Amino acid sequence: MESIKKAMKKIIKFIKFVLLLPLYWISFLFFKEKKLWVFGSWFGERYSDNSKYVFEYVQKNEPDIRAVWLSHRKDIVKMLELKGYEAYLINSFKGYITSAKASVYFFTQGLVDVNSLGSGRGLKIQLWHGVPLKKIGYDDTITRNTSITFRMSQKLIPFINEVNRWSYIISSSDYTSKIFQSAFRKPKEHIVMTGYPRSDIILKRNPDQIYLINELKKKHGKCKVIGYFPTFRNDEKHHLMLFNKGFFNLNQLLEELNVILLVKFHFGHLDIPPYYNEASRIIFLTEEECEDINFLLPHLDLILTDYSGVFYDYLLLNRPMIFIPFDIEEYLTEDREFYDDYFESTPGIKCSDWDEVGLSLKKIIGEKVDEYKKQRNAIKEKVHNFEDLNNCKRIVEFVKKEMY
Repeated sequence: MESIKKAMKKIIKFIKFVLLLPLYWISFLFFKEKKLWVFGSWFGERYSDNSKYVFEYVQKNEPDIRAVWLSHRKDIVKMLELKGYEAYLINSFKGYITSAKASVYFFTQGLVDVNSLGSGRGLKIQLWHGVPLKKIGYDDTITRNTSITFRMSQKLIPFINEVNRWSYIISSSDYTSKIFQSAFRKPKEHIVMTGYPRSDIILKRNPDQIYLINELKKKHGKCKVIGYFPTFRNDEKHHLMLFNKGFFNLNQLLEELNVILLVKFHFGHLDIPPYYNEASRIIFLTEEECEDINFLLPHLDLILTDYSGVFYDYLLLNRPMIFIPFDIEEYLTEDREFYDDYFESTPGIKCSDWDEVGLSLKKIIGEKVDEYKKQRNAIKEKVHNFEDLNNCKRIVEFVKKEMY
């Protein structure tokens, strides 16, 4: 029933988009301001990730550029205004006019991060949101074949296909560049290897202090803090099955090892109610507590994940990881396929249930055994070409060169 409701919402949203299409053609008539750049992220629902980091870099280092953030959320717009930044609601009159006048657009998902109807002309920079473990875009036949809105957009309005409207895609390495060429059917010259802005945040020499981490350290002394980041799943039923009795039985072990486990759902599963127990060593983070995990990663001693590409980002820190492909065969047939062999490309212990996760935690944290340093480093060198904290700068310099 829930899946039907979600599908209906997407169809209604798509119909509204089609009815408003004339605004897209009107946007071509506006005079473009070369120094007006528009930013957005995660369907216009978050102030986070690569777009945020480039936006703040421009605000700090490029006074001649008028950088504007667009969002669907009033609280984000108000927060940015209080900081002295310019921000508007995506679907407001100002949101549309600003987009129509802008010369450059930055996003992490697609043009839906900004005002897509106002972006008829201009330089469109796809910053993306990490190194892909799972197949994406045209490579991902499972999602493409089951997505109603994707099929409708391809048949009804192929001339506005957003992938074809992206000017450039930002990449972190030769490896990711080849994936983007295939996934988005873009020629090599449209893939720009600069490194991801989020890498600048993760590798920051003095990581930003996080209130939650500080409070946990005060309460539990010299505790270890680890994170569990499950990937997005097409069917939430399978997602919830992972949190069974065996998962909560980890509590006793975590207490023995003096470890706190922070769990953060994928953005696409924020409607799943968090589990809470005041005495628990397992803490489920809300979006308000942790909207952007890239700031959290430097404060974690270890991470767990099933099929999330977050481990590629965590490689920059060269710290232990535990992988939990409990339902890999089902996932490969119902959700996504992988670009590489999962077991060869994931540098960490692979567990088949929560009992094995417990044994792995004992080995890594209790006995301080780390057997995957070399493999982590080898994969890091394959997916990250830059670790100099200048990724934002490279992107901005590239765009300025293209514009001027």
